[in-house]
Amino acid sequence: MAEQSINIPQVLVFLVVSFLALRWYLSKPSAAGTRAAPHQSTVRINTAQVDQIAQMFPQLSRRDIMWDLQRNGGNAAATTERVLSGRGLDAVIEQAEEQPKSKAWSADRSERQANLQRRREEMILAARRKLEQQEKGKAPAVPN
Repeated sequence: MAEQSINIPQVLVFLVVSFLALRWYLSKPSAAGTRAAPHQSTVRINTAQVDQIAQMFPQLSRRDIMWDLQRNGGNAAATTERVLSGRGLDAVIEQAEEQPKSKAWSADRSERQANLQRRREEMILAARRKLEQQEKGKAPAVPN
C-alpha cells in the first residue's frame, strides 16, 4: 500500500487560500441595508476655534472659517497660517461656481509657472473684490 503524505507547498497553499477566503467572508457587509458608509472624514468643528480665528481676523466670515477648518481637518493653525500668508480663505460659493476645472499638471515647467502665476493673480483679484464689497457694506455714516 502506498501512503500519501502532505508536503510543505501544499500546506502553504492551503493556509493562504484559507486566510484569503476567511478575510473575504468577514469583510462582507452583514446585510444589504446596513452597508458601511463611504470613507468620509467628518471633522467636528470646535466653535471655540471659529471664535478665536474670527477674533483674530474680523474681516473673515464665520462660514468661510468653518469651511476652511472642515477642509483642513480642524487645524486652526493651518487656517491662521493661510490667512497670514495672504492666500485668504476660499468661500463656499466661489468653489462651487467660479472655479472651472483645469487640465492636469503640465510637464512643461514654464507652463506650470505661468498657470500658477495666473491663478495667484486671480486669487488676489478675488480677495480685493471681496474686501471692496465688505468695505461698501461697512461704509461709515456721513457726518452732518
